[in-house]
Amino acid sequence: MTKEIELKVRLSEANLPALTDFLNQVAMPADHSTLKNDYYDTPACALSKAKAALRIRHTEGGAEQTLKTRGQSQAGLQIRGEWNWPLSSPALDVSLFEQAEVQDAWPAGVDAKTLAVVFGTHFERQAWLWTDASSDTTIEVVIDQGLIVAGELEQSLLEVELELKQGNANLLWTLVAQMQSVAPLWISDISKAERGYRLADLAPQWQAKLPVYCDQRMAEALPQWLNAEMNALQRTLEQAIWAEEREAAVAAIQHVQGLRQVLSWSGRTLKRSATKELRTALETLRLAIWELAKNAAQLEDSSWSAECAKWQQNSTLASALLNASRALYELPWPEVEEASSHVGRALLRHWLPDDLARRFEQASAINNWPDLHEAIVQMLVITRYAQAADRKSGWIKTAVATRLVLTGMLECYLFDEEPNADDLNLMASEFRHLITA
Repeated sequence: MTKEIELKVRLSEANLPALTDFLNQVAMPADHSTLKNDYYDTPACALSKAKAALRIRHTEGGAEQTLKTRGQSQAGLQIRGEWNWPLSSPALDVSLFEQAEVQDAWPAGVDAKTLAVVFGTHFERQAWLWTDASSDTTIEVVIDQGLIVAGELEQSLLEVELELKQGNANLLWTLVAQMQSVAPLWISDISKAERGYRLADLAPQWQAKLPVYCDQRMAEALPQWLNAEMNALQRTLEQAIWAEEREAAVAAIQHVQGLRQVLSWSGRTLKRSATKELRTALETLRLAIWELAKNAAQLEDSSWSAECAKWQQNSTLASALLNASRALYELPWPEVEEASSHVGRALLRHWLPDDLARRFEQASAINNWPDLHEAIVQMLVITRYAQAADRKSGWIKTAVATRLVLTGMLECYLFDEEPNADDLNLMASEFRHLITA
């Protein structure tokens, strides 16, 4: 088994020539190949549900069987287990999964005998090798362009992958930043496999999840929360701008504000000076995403597609997302044993409502409705964390009700509609119940 460490980005076809020219200048051109991939799963998509992917890759030189298992994403840097086996024939060889090392990683309950092709990817791949002699680092850059095919359905494919072959993983960020200077690149959290499952209408509804473990120390919990919010932000922006999903633009607001909110909780764990770069990038993201969300809410369907095409070329937003992802990856987290107090249910029961109370008082003092939106989203974020942290608590029911009120008010803001007095009074009532419960 090897560990695959890579960054993946998307770009528009219009920017492909500029990026190709740049790579020809800074890296050594390598292979050009035509790849046909068949992805396998059970009738119930058990591999997909286990965050695993199985494919057979067909090339002019033969066939290769690849298994990728559940991995982790650190601010967009993807790390997962990978097995590759050359095949003597282009047929799936389930006997390879009987190897002891594979058995340990094979998803529980998946019957290999029921595996069958569910979709395919067909694309041209151009590769380059970028090297840094001072750190003995080699990075392979590939541009994949072609199609995802599921039955009679097709979807275009254009993405760039940067994979660490040896050396310093931090240089993945250095290289992609250089590439960003010639073309807007959008860091991507959605794999080819997931896109294929979506096209085949076999992908489950994706939902952002908050990892909250009450017995953890803050130095453990905070990086997990930040990475969860960043991964969700990367994904929702990709869905909004590239898949033209309006709801994703509104979700992106909550995730960028979630990042800012969690940072405000990290004061005893991280020095403010250490988060300056991240906070700066998040502020740029915040302003741009509010504009994106308002456009998503107000534009007609016929105009939204053209609007998304414009955002694909928005280098300010694309660069800010990359900068924020890199800054998060490079945060100097302390050792867990030196960290501050445990998260603990008791702490969450007081800490989150107190923070919420402060936000509510700030919001109540704002008479100008257009200026209230920031407080609304921050309160949405806090109630979301409260729900995740202490599901058994009685006041969580009130938190759920409060979220419904806040969501309605956010929609009012996006549509430039001021809520009536009854709505504002209801919000006040719900918050008082939450804070005093």
